[in-house]
Amino acid sequence: MAPSNLTIERVQTPTSEKVADEARDVFANLMVKGYPAAIALTGGDISLLPDLGGVMIRALALTPGVGDLFTARDENGALVGFTLFSLPGQLLLSTEEQQKHGMLEFMGKLSPEGQKYYAETVSTRIFRRSRALIEHL
Repeated sequence: MAPSNLTIERVQTPTSEKVADEARDVFANLMVKGYPAAIALTGGDISLLPDLGGVMIRALALTPGVGDLFTARDENGALVGFTLFSLPGQLLLSTEEQQKHGMLEFMGKLSPEGQKYYAETVSTRIFRRSRALIEHL
């Protein structure tokens, strides 16, 4: 059960840029800086965590029919937590519509090695495995 000073609500998606920005800030503040996935997904540049969070959150929260968002706000209305997930059959950043929410800008900030990692690993192996899993279900 949530503490009495929190309000939990389901937010209709697509939502506002303001909510997406608030969620990005919570993500960046809570993400463990030494976490191997954070290091890999930022090409080793941890300062890109807010950008990474923004891309992922915007793709799901601002693209119609892709994700569900639930927020937790304190008594002052400040966002203190959220959960955001893709709907069945949807893959994060797998469509041009999702990618238009900052993916190219994020990729441009990565080092050449980070860009190569995305091109060779994330966009091929990870998305291919995720798509195969979804199609199998």
